[in-house]
Amino acid sequence: MARRLPRPDRVRPRPAPPESRWYRRFDWNRVAAIAGVALGIGTLAFTGIATYYQAEVSADQLAQSKEDAADKAKSQAERIALWVEYNSLGEPVVRVMNRSPDPVTSVVISVGIRKAKNDDKEYKAFYLPVPSLRPCSILPVELNNVRYRQTGVKKSYTFPAAEGPYQVRADAVDFVDSHGQVWFRTSEALQPRESEPLSKFGRLLQQVAREHADGDAVLGFQAEPTPSSAGQCESTTS
Repeated sequence: MARRLPRPDRVRPRPAPPESRWYRRFDWNRVAAIAGVALGIGTLAFTGIATYYQAEVSADQLAQSKEDAADKAKSQAERIALWVEYNSLGEPVVRVMNRSPDPVTSVVISVGIRKAKNDDKEYKAFYLPVPSLRPCSILPVELNNVRYRQTGVKKSYTFPAAEGPYQVRADAVDFVDSHGQVWFRTSEALQPRESEPLSKFGRLLQQVAREHADGDAVLGFQAEPTPSSAGQCESTTS
């Protein structure tokens, strides 16, 4: 008996092939490689930025340390000063002050002197060597208490009051601080000398004389002056 074929309306439809999932469309190995490269670049950039800022901070700290060290090194030198004032007789007096609790040594005071009637002429430069300047003291330099001599001349000279009045200018003071550093102080500036600290007082005086070629006269006291108190001293560590 022949097999009966099903009618067309009874034929079962073939099931449609399943649709591919969206995440299956990607090459995940490639995605992982790209993500790894991007992460590496980001990490490298972050490390570079962090290193840059760390270097900036270190540079600032180093600069601050150097500045603090420089301030500490000149803390005593900043407390040395000189100026001119006039006493009750109208005579000029140069005063050199050490406002620190430590002495300074190898002091050379540079002054300019001329007669008042010769105010159209240049000041004559003189150099007054002082072995040391006491702590918390003011040293007076009065013309009636000094004598001077020219370089290479043994004879001493004074400043007779009868030939006055005189005009005096306080130019500078050289000294060696308690740490052995040589300083050059004027009324407007303070600077260390480039040379090594001088071991002999005479060498410092010679150096000053060479640098100030406008005068070769050296002053000395006729009688050792009595320093006055500079008041309350300021600590060089404050």
